[in-house]
Amino acid sequence: VEMPEMDGFEFLQKLKTDEMYADIPFVFVSSIVKEENFKKAEELGAVKYITKYNFSRKILLDTVSYAISERQN
Repeated sequence: VEMPEMDGFEFLQKLKTDEMYADIPFVFVSSIVKEENFKKAEELGAVKYITKYNFSRKILLDTVSYAISERQN
C-alpha cells in the first residue's frame, strides 16, 4: 500500500484504466491492517488484501490459484 511517489491504490487505479493491464489480477500484501483498506481494495477490483500479520505461503498460493481460476472463467 505504501510506496514512493504513489500508493498501491493509485497504482491499481492506473492499471485498471489501461486496457493492456486491466484484466491482470491484483493482490495487495501490506503490513497495514485497516478495515478501510480492505474495503478500498475490494472497491478498486483487487482479488484480495493480504496482511503481513497473518501472511503465509499457503494463503498467497491459494489467492493466486483463485485469481487464475476466476480469470479463466
